[in-house]
Amino acid sequence: MPIEFDLPDYSPESWTSRDSVAIWAELRWYLTGRLPIIVIPELAKQTLDNDELYKAFLTGEAENESIVAKGMYPARRSNIGSVGQTVSDSSEGQGSNNWTIAGQLTASGLPLVASDPHIAFGSISCWYEAHLSGAGFNVAGTGYAGVPGLLFGRNEKVAWGLTNNICAQRDLYKEKENPEKPGYYLYDGQWEQAVKTTATITVKGQSPVTRTIRRTRNGPIVDEIIPEAASHTGPVSLRWMGEDPCDEISSMLDMNRANTANEFRKALRPWIVPTFSFVFADSEGHIGYQASGRLPIKKDWDRGYRPGWDPEHQWNETIRFEEMPSITDPSNGWIRSANNRTAPEDFPYPLSGVWSSGYRAQRIREMIESEATHTRETVNEMQMDVVAQRAVDTIPGLLQLLTGTNANNLDKKLTFLKTGMEECLPIV
Repeated sequence: MPIEFDLPDYSPESWTSRDSVAIWAELRWYLTGRLPIIVIPELAKQTLDNDELYKAFLTGEAENESIVAKGMYPARRSNIGSVGQTVSDSSEGQGSNNWTIAGQLTASGLPLVASDPHIAFGSISCWYEAHLSGAGFNVAGTGYAGVPGLLFGRNEKVAWGLTNNICAQRDLYKEKENPEKPGYYLYDGQWEQAVKTTATITVKGQSPVTRTIRRTRNGPIVDEIIPEAASHTGPVSLRWMGEDPCDEISSMLDMNRANTANEFRKALRPWIVPTFSFVFADSEGHIGYQASGRLPIKKDWDRGYRPGWDPEHQWNETIRFEEMPSITDPSNGWIRSANNRTAPEDFPYPLSGVWSSGYRAQRIREMIESEATHTRETVNEMQMDVVAQRAVDTIPGLLQLLTGTNANNLDKKLTFLKTGMEECLPIV
């Protein structure tokens, strides 16, 4: 065995398909669990009494930079108000980007596809670069280690990449437990008994750890994994689409075998979790975008916890694949995504996203539009770009505000900001 196994005195068990499914489930949870995204709005509700202030708190930066633009979909059919988005993280260290440029804008006359994921660095990388050849496959790219198929890559006819389209595929529910009959929870005026199961986790060198799991009709009680400050309402349960039957691995293998952009899009139909933003192109010159995954249709789209006892807050059905956001051969000749808003608020269905700011998407758009003709080299330059669009928008005003201010060491700080503007923000 390699030294990585010898040093910790570790002998792995034989690999099975069950292991691949478990690893894929871990990635799905990593990308779609994210319970603080629900907990934070719930805490904000308790703190921010003003509705406008609460909505402003949930609204991200550069929200006008959506992937799918107005005019690419029918007008909203229902009178659903805005539900806001999320607080944008000021750190741009994580987050993914992708884009495809049609042949009308490239030197070769054929499309270009670029994609760079930014999952947090780990001492053992989750990504594995590979070339799969044989049994109907001839595909090169990068996959999630331990999972069959390649998430990013190209075959002889199609190239593709993805970013996380951070839409809500889970809900947290407040539960009312019967004080006289523990283990019974209220739903639609009736007390229903929770289902109890036990899970045993083996730990090397220690005794096994056993956990009792209580499950209401909404899902398992998850009080132990949410902040104490957010569990004052009583028991909280989780409804997660990742618990439903899913077959993304088969979908991924069909993606890898696709011969046209249309075949690639069709391969995404069975995809359930996570919601991804795929861009793709084929050797015939077609480019496209598809939001993959399934999103629940809800009667109430408010953020934060939902009342688990109210039938009005149950999931009814999901948005059909054909009605998820998509783009085919846009007239402008390019598509990009960067964890930004998928579509404007008048999209036929609220997507209930918690997207990152639109600054990276804005910068990608500016770089694509700044060149009349793109090549591999211009795309490489785009991927190495270090311009921080947030700084472009905020530093000039900050410099103007601080200039002339009397404060200790302010001159040094102003010099640092000005140097940064000159060296790192070349478009200013």
